Amino acid sequence: MNEIDRRTTAERHWLHRTRSNPSVIGAAMILIGLAGILAVASYFGTDDSPVVPDPLPPPPANPIPPIAPQTVADGPADQQGAEDVQRIVSGEFVPGKATVNGHDFDIEVARDAAERSKGLGGRASLGVDVGMVFVFPNEGIHRFWMKSTIIPLDLVYIDAGGTVVSVQTMEPELGVPNRDLTIYEPPVPVSLAIELNGGRADETGIAIGMTVDFE
Repeated sequence: MNEIDRRTTAERHWLHRTRSNPSVIGAAMILIGLAGILAVASYFGTDDSPVVPDPLPPPPANPIPPIAPQTVADGPADQQGAEDVQRIVSGEFVPGKATVNGHDFDIEVARDAAERSKGLGGRASLGVDVGMVFVFPNEGIHRFWMKSTIIPLDLVYIDAGGTVVSVQTMEPELGVPNRDLTIYEPPVPVSLAIELNGGRADETGIAIGMTVDFE
């Protein structure tokens, strides 16, 4: 028995009608053609390429620079303190008292080169709240040492605005050759310096950034 013989009666009737009716065959061919066209259009119309995002906008031509935090050194100098220092340096005003952090010190003045060179050298003692102010003719980096000094001292450097810029403790170095003596200097140019009893600056809370008032 061949394949055709296995078909049912209904199938044989459908085949017979299809073969004997050309319009049915034509319609089927048209449907097949349309299906093919749709498949091709669907294939070529599909875009599988990756999506490229829009580029980021370029940075501004003149970006605003960041604002740096202001430090104590950047702030405006105390006007009264600057005027007092200027008057002391010029010789118009000879102070007898210095006040720092609310604490008063009686001060001697070392103005000329000979007085500044001697300083407190040779003193066996110094009053608790007594000191010496060194007046420099020009603002600059003025150095100290402990030559011939037998008591420990605190060194308070003061800038042209009357502000403390450095506090250092100097220890005696008796018997040390001059070339080996420790040199003390400020971190920035100064106009004045005050020597006090060693440790007194710490005891009274004197610190960098404080203003020194003179009377």
